[in-house]
Amino acid sequence: MSEWIISIVGVIMLGVLLEIVLPDGKTAKYVKGAFSLLVVLAIAAPLPRLFKTDFRSPSDASVEIDSAYVAETYDGYGARLGVALEEYLEGEGIEAVVTVRVSEGKIERVKLLVSPEQAFAAEDAVLKRLNIDKSRIEVVTSDVRKSA
Repeated sequence: MSEWIISIVGVIMLGVLLEIVLPDGKTAKYVKGAFSLLVVLAIAAPLPRLFKTDFRSPSDASVEIDSAYVAETYDGYGARLGVALEEYLEGEGIEAVVTVRVSEGKIERVKLLVSPEQAFAAEDAVLKRLNIDKSRIEVVTSDVRKSA
């Protein structure tokens, strides 16, 4: 309690000194306004201790991860990435159906459905584009036009 009173007295003394030193004018108004906020903060400082709570970080608050939302977000990212890869491969002259599985923010598996003639080129293009390990790419050869 005595610390609080000393801090208030110190702030008031600083205010009096500021009043003496500051010239009159528009700047003085703004400095006095900012200083009055400092006085209010000094007066209100012990309130969290009186209520035995810390307003900045509640101790009883808990955060729970919505795993269904996270999984849905990863699925959506994987689907958009698959479409983008299909468009990229199409630009490279490769017709493919791409499925991407994302887990914990990382690409787990890329499945390519391509014709046997384009399998190597499609795998190579995806490796270069995504910069992932070759073990994460699964190439399934089939006639893409009939399967899609």
